[in-house]
Amino acid sequence: MAKQSDTTYKVLQGDCLDYFQSNYIQDVHLTFFDPPYNQGKDYLYFNDEQDPKKYWVSIKEILIGIYEATIEGGGVYFMQREKNVEY
Repeated sequence: MAKQSDTTYKVLQGDCLDYFQSNYIQDVHLTFFDPPYNQGKDYLYFNDEQDPKKYWVSIKEILIGIYEATIEGGGVYFMQREKNVEY
């Protein structure tokens, strides 16, 4: 007999910063963060050719939101391109 789990999940659509600012996202155990890589791809809702400084400020803002929403001991998988390793 399979053990019942209390695991829950939500799929959210929209700007994550809006969710972070409203404190809607809390007690996160794991985040998979795969942002656009600022390499000029044609995204519908994201400018992927930003000034690098502006790009990294926005990434940092998102990561702060993730950190604040994550429980102690929680984890983040942060996907990023090799060319951005120095950041």
